[in-house]
Amino acid sequence: MPTPFFGLNFQTGSTPQVKRYTGLSLTAVGNAFGTAETDLGTCQPLNRVIQFGSQNTFLALVSYKIWRSTDAGVTWTNVYSLPSPSATPGQNSGLNVIYSNGIPRVCVIWSNVSINITGAYSTDGITWTQDGTASWGGGVTGWIKDTIYRNTLFVNSNDAGAGITVAYTPGTIPTVIPAPGNYYATTVSLCVFNDTLVLTGRTNTSAARAVWSLEGGGWQSRVTLTTGTLSSTGKTGMFVDSNSGELIVFNRKTIPGAWGCWKVDSSFAAVDISTTVLPFAMLTSSGGTARVLTFVDGEATPGSNPDKYIIYADGEEATVLPAMYKWMGTGTTMNGIDSGGSNKDALTLSNNCQGVGNWSSGENSIEILNRTPTSGGVILTYKAYGGGSVNIRGWFATQLEEYETHAATLLGPTAITADGFSRQITWNNAADGIATGSRFRMILEVYV
Repeated sequence: MPTPFFGLNFQTGSTPQVKRYTGLSLTAVGNAFGTAETDLGTCQPLNRVIQFGSQNTFLALVSYKIWRSTDAGVTWTNVYSLPSPSATPGQNSGLNVIYSNGIPRVCVIWSNVSINITGAYSTDGITWTQDGTASWGGGVTGWIKDTIYRNTLFVNSNDAGAGITVAYTPGTIPTVIPAPGNYYATTVSLCVFNDTLVLTGRTNTSAARAVWSLEGGGWQSRVTLTTGTLSSTGKTGMFVDSNSGELIVFNRKTIPGAWGCWKVDSSFAAVDISTTVLPFAMLTSSGGTARVLTFVDGEATPGSNPDKYIIYADGEEATVLPAMYKWMGTGTTMNGIDSGGSNKDALTLSNNCQGVGNWSSGENSIEILNRTPTSGGVILTYKAYGGGSVNIRGWFATQLEEYETHAATLLGPTAITADGFSRQITWNNAADGIATGSRFRMILEVYV
């Protein structure tokens, strides 16, 4: 079962409530936000709850307002409001955290009156800076999927049936990347694969299901998975398989009926593994609005290949119960482990350094507050929580690897007290083969 995490139980016109999930089994946390915060848009599934600032400090975006809790979700205070017209509601992405010059920043983008795209960020979760606005001639009717790539937030948008990608780096004006081949925006998924941003979905014209990569500032077609008439595709998903190093793509084959699963290698050659890995339900009877969501549980087992879970729902209605499957590798059928919740839940499906949705009361935890370059390494400023005497260690990945599986060389005390006080330790990344100027992923772990 994956690590517990926070999510928003939220349906259009209803009162939002933070839930604590263990798999798909949920319990309410704290008080509901109130009837004034009902959903005005269509992108609530991106409005994840993230940890930012301390062990018990969380942020949530609900109906154009950013809320902050300092008591692990019991009470919430509105700290920032995104401007939104009442007659023509805009759209907003989920909250994401990126590092810029070593400093973690939580950021969000939104569209106002459906044509102007704006970004905002904060270094403390309380005071927010609004960046400039990018004008877009189309109509942004919904943000679909988001991810972090090279310290930039990328979000896909539905533009009147077609699609665009918006790139936002805190401190800059968002930029718009047109769709590849007029793809059908509500079907797409984003992922980072071999230091490349990739997208899967289908085109509006030929209904080909394909994978594109971001090259030279635009989307380039890399491989066609399957073709054929398709009125819609539901929601697709992707992640990188830890053992094979291949991109795993979930996309549609037919409606009604089969989903497909493909493994894609570094040369973008695709192999259909649907009948090997997919459960019977995904191979047979899924409807036109069925969707998959991918969950990489990187917080559960730092320093090892993390578990991956597929959350599948056969339809978009609130009454549809999602099912959770565990990824077992490219040669084994996924294992069903849980079902429940609601298809309208805003599940936390993206984890990134310093801003994570996973949470469990009473566990030891650690957060990196700052990263400062030094000769031959990086000075990491961090806090450890949970109490008692603990040890810390680090794990890292190169820019071509998706998960932190290499042990880091740390210089300084590694036996500490998890008391929440700020400390520093140096990662000797030169000794670990990380060249100056190269990109990497790095985490610290507390263990007893």
